[in-house]
Amino acid sequence: MKEIIRKGKSVNEIIDDFKSEFGVKQKDLNYEVIESGSKGFFNLFGVKPTVIKFILLENSEFVKEYISQILNLMNVTFSSIEIHKQNDKEYVSIIGVEEMGFVIGKDGRLIDSLQHLASRMLMNKGIYKADIIVDVDGYREKRVGDVLSKAKSIAKKVIESKRSITLSPMSSSDRKIIHQFIEKEEELRTLTIGVGPRKRIVVFHKSSSPKGREGVQRNHRRPRPPQTKTNNRK
Repeated sequence: MKEIIRKGKSVNEIIDDFKSEFGVKQKDLNYEVIESGSKGFFNLFGVKPTVIKFILLENSEFVKEYISQILNLMNVTFSSIEIHKQNDKEYVSIIGVEEMGFVIGKDGRLIDSLQHLASRMLMNKGIYKADIIVDVDGYREKRVGDVLSKAKSIAKKVIESKRSITLSPMSSSDRKIIHQFIEKEEELRTLTIGVGPRKRIVVFHKSSSPKGREGVQRNHRRPRPPQTKTNNRK
């Protein structure tokens, strides 16, 4: 929690300046008027400024409170929420979840949605643009292992058959794991196709072109604009 003292001519003026400076909405303001200013005698003698103390929650406190509220609304029982920062990322660990499978969702879809909502919440409040990673009892680490195992199997099949393979739709974090693994294979290439947050990856041999599906961006020639004839007769 951070306390900030601001002085000015009036309460409204100080609040407006503070909202503009920190990008905080009126409903999210937490402040206390310490001193009500006075104009003094003829606005010259004995003038006292208005003093307001603003209270800002740290980023981690906002995230922890927000995720706790969502989990409570979902009637999810958990022990605690721990947050630590590393390499400009906020790692949020939800610990002691009884309904672990429910909170994670199929292929991590629900936990990814929770992660997205937390990021959007901070952006909407104008606090900062954060890269938030939400985890439940070490699920993310296990997921990396599962995705890498799939990537190795796919890579082997494509190398042996020289035929492209299109994977099922997956999250951006899972796609990143696949791309990074395939990049190490000199014989293979990857292509992302589809629209929306859950796109597909096509893994193909460098000696052949990928047989993509819907959503593949292709180069089209732009139609030439119609030529107009000019009449030069006088």
